[in-house]
Amino acid sequence: MTDALTASASDVLTRLGRLAAALVLACTAVGCTRPPAELAIDPAQLLTMDKKGKTAQLKVQTRDERHVFQEWVQAAWSSDDESVARVSDGGLVEATGSGKTNINATYNGLKASIPVTVRIVGSVAVDPPGPIKMKLYKKMQFKATVKNDKGQPLADENVRWTRTTVEVDVDQQGNVSAEATGDTELIAKAKDKEGRVKIVVTPP
Repeated sequence: MTDALTASASDVLTRLGRLAAALVLACTAVGCTRPPAELAIDPAQLLTMDKKGKTAQLKVQTRDERHVFQEWVQAAWSSDDESVARVSDGGLVEATGSGKTNINATYNGLKASIPVTVRIVGSVAVDPPGPIKMKLYKKMQFKATVKNDKGQPLADENVRWTRTTVEVDVDQQGNVSAEATGDTELIAKAKDKEGRVKIVVTPP
């Protein structure tokens, strides 16, 4: 009796093992992955672009309900505002003009978005405008106004001050001191744009 029960249990285990193997093969053939619960764009952080035509490549992945990666997929891409940034069918984002927009990816009814900020320096103007006459050893304060490619002010844009020759000296706050008589140019530069003003230093 004991031998019969042992044989029966062994037979059941053998059949269960075969069933498990069959299920593994079936999953391998047709797939047993859980349906995706969400999409995630990579990279996930805010994109900031500072030049027209600059590009950034995005990818998208599916995740399950536990936010665990499943697979990379080919999504449908779109931009909320193509005057700021457009996106190709392959997820390549291209800056087209200053502003803010969202780039969206959709796949099987799921959607993910990433914010994009484009800051393109369009012009730099120096105030007061030139030509300026300064007496030797005198000091003067200059300011730079930076605008984007749409003519909107960029108040927090970094400006670098310099001059063409040594008749004046300038610090990074736009404070100019006349050091020698002659002509020079004061330059305020932001990204690849600059504004200039001519300064003539005369004897005291």
